[in-house]
Parts: sequence; C-alpha cells; structure tokens
Amino acid sequence: YIIKTQGYLSTLPTVVEKVIEKHQMKVRLLKSQEEYRILNEVSLSISVELNLELLAQKLVDGACRMIQAGIGAVFLLDQSTSKVAMSKTTGVTFDPDFFEARPDEREIFFPLFKERRPFLISANDSLMETIPPHHPKMRDLALVPLLKQGEVKGMLLVANKLDGLSFDKQESDLLFTLALHASTAFENAQLLQETHVMAITDSLTGLYNHREFQRKLEEEVERSRRYH
Repeated sequence: YIIKTQGYLSTLPTVVEKVIEKHQMKVRLLKSQEEYRILNEVSLSISVELNLELLAQKLVDGACRMIQAGIGAVFLLDQSTSKVAMSKTTGVTFDPDFFEARPDEREIFFPLFKERRPFLISANDSLMETIPPHHPKMRDLALVPLLKQGEVKGMLLVANKLDGLSFDKQESDLLFTLALHASTAFENAQLLQETHVMAITDSLTGLYNHREFQRKLEEEVERSRRYH
C-alpha cells in the first residue's frame, strides 16, 4: 500500500518496480522447484530401467519435460566405430544421412568432444548452419555429453523451448546433472545386456547354447501352433 500524500506519485514507480521484482523472483523460484522435482523423478525412473531403448527414450522425454522444450534427442555411440549406434528422439526427425558420419567429425559437435562439457548454441550462432539435416527447424540448442570415464559415449540434445526464450546456465547445469545420472544407468544396462548375451551364447562360436536353443525352439513351436 502507498499512503496517498501529496508526493505519492513520485514514489509509485519505485514501489511498482519492487513488486514486479518480487513477483519475478517468486516465479523463478517456483520454476526451479518444478525443474528439480522433475530432475529427481526422471533420475529415479532411468536408474531402475535396464532396457537400453526404453532408458534412452525416458531420458530424452524427461529432459524435454524438465526444460519445457519441444525437441529432444539422445545418441549413443558405438565403441568401435564412434558412429551413432542407437538414437531416440522426440519432436524431431533426422535425415538418414546423419547416421553415416561420426558425430565427432561434424563441426557443430566439435566443442562437445573437445571440452566434454555442455554447450549452448543460440539461433544466430554460425554453428547452427552446420547442424545435420532435420525437421522441424531448431532455434536455440543445448548439447550435453554422456560421459564414461571422461570420454564422450553419447550426446543429449534439447532445443526449441516452448516459451520461446533461450537456454540459461541453470538449465544447462540441470541437463548435465541428468546426463551424469543417465551415463551410470546406461553403463549398468549395457553390462546387464552383455552378461545376458554371454549367458545364452557359446563364447567360441557366438551361437546360442543348448539351453537357449531349446527355449527358442519351444517358443517357435508354440508360435507355429498359435498361428497354424
């Protein structure tokens, strides 16, 4: 409240500015609380997921929900070729040619592999012109590495915030924290997958062992009965 004295109009702008500033601080606080709530929720969800494809989809969907972005993608790299071995996206489709080249050979990803930290790329940055063909068009872009023992083993990409604003440092830090949780989850899921393959195959020939052969045989016989 402002006491209506003779000179109250001169104090009005300062009071209004303080009220607006207080409101903006409250909005930022509520936004941060919601982002951290989603971060914890997504981190817990991916930490117990052991299927690689489901894990990757949960990560990209969760990152978009946390930052309120319209586009997201996660790329896991092949250990031997460094090409994209698995990808999951939301709100975007990449040209098939994108997967023919190694990501570390593309100019837009150079900083990510060199410095192994998140990068924010604005709409007017010249690097945006080097991004591989995709649809729809991306505006501001956040690139986050998935690290394993200090090496880049994958990437998380988030773009086009729904409010039309640019990514900020806090959002970049939140995405990096989520990526660190995801890196551990991916490593656990990959180890489980490798262990499962070792358990059902012959180490010399790579063929199914006797137990898995019998299980597959029963499965196929049952399938043939079901579909006549």
